[in-house]
Amino acid sequence: RPQWRAMHQAYVATMVSGRERLVGLDWGAIAVEPYQLVPLMRASRHATPRLLIADDTGLGKTAEAGLVLRFLAQRHRAGRVLVVTRAAPDPRRWQRELWLKFGMDFDVLRDGSDFLQRRRRAPTVNVFAQSPRLVASMTLLSRQVFLDELRQAPPYDVIIVDEAHNVAQRGSRTKRLVVLARTLAARSSQG
Repeated sequence: RPQWRAMHQAYVATMVSGRERLVGLDWGAIAVEPYQLVPLMRASRHATPRLLIADDTGLGKTAEAGLVLRFLAQRHRAGRVLVVTRAAPDPRRWQRELWLKFGMDFDVLRDGSDFLQRRRRAPTVNVFAQSPRLVASMTLLSRQVFLDELRQAPPYDVIIVDEAHNVAQRGSRTKRLVVLARTLAARSSQG
């Protein structure tokens, strides 16, 4: 019943008062389903929203995250954004989808040589401070050199972790991806 009520409220919000109430829905190359508005409605109620979007495969989690991101960006609450994905081709896929569907331009941190090239270009500037909107793979970010740089970077306004179950603690060993998750959590709580 609570899920139905939330979906119904999201649907009614788009029909009764028009989409101007939920800015971010008029722009984009997506067909929005009422259930995809639930995360957006929840984000609109909180000053610092923290959401876990865990729908089944193919139901539009990327679109839901994009809607929330666009909503926050239009309210100047998403100046610095980090999208953490699985390894290739996911970083490029996220970059392409955020551009095509939401008009948001993101840079991709491709690999270690890309990191070193950015470091040489601006040796005194933190690599993660050079691009306000960045997509990178969790495998890349879990390396110690990237973790160290990430810890020293300015905090992010929004962090999206695709396939977040990959950064969960499993067993008694602390894996690098778990360290990455803890680093990201610390970085987002500072903002």
